Amino acid sequence: MLNQANDPGGALPTRPRLLETVIEPLKSHLVRVKVVHEADLLAGYGEVEMPDAFARKFLRGP
Repeated sequence: MLNQANDPGGALPTRPRLLETVIEPLKSHLVRVKVVHEADLLAGYGEVEMPDAFARKFLRGP
């Protein structure tokens, strides 16, 4: 779930841990954000306008 952090001394990578008290609030927040995102997509807000120079640089953009 989280990125690994490498020890500069050469030890094996460790995984930072989330506090137990923030896991459930974070999960419920992500559910709410997903609902808002899906509603925005249904309302037609799922695209972004790309400036000309940016569009030329990234030819496979929308």
